[in-house]
Amino acid sequence: MPLGVSSTQKTFSIGFAFIHREKEANYTWVLNYLRSTFDKCMLPHVIITDREFALINAFEISFYGCCLITMTYTENYKQLQSMLTDYPCDLRYVMDTWLKKYT
Repeated sequence: MPLGVSSTQKTFSIGFAFIHREKEANYTWVLNYLRSTFDKCMLPHVIITDREFALINAFEISFYGCCLITMTYTENYKQLQSMLTDYPCDLRYVMDTWLKKYT
């Protein structure tokens, strides 16, 4: 379910979609229709999702060139590393479980 944030910092639903299976092609189809509803000035700058690789890949296809995830990710990753220097087991867990594909 895509969400937006208003000027008063309130979140709101942009849309809902029911798909048969969580496959990249299905996500891409839905996201292409979602993208077609935006004006060029309204494209998202940041996309946040869980670790659903098919959805992540579909976002990269459907919203190419409009997201700042890579740069933001790198900066945030460096900050996370510095925050967890005293907790190497926790950092290793986060890396192995959640971030390995993206570093």
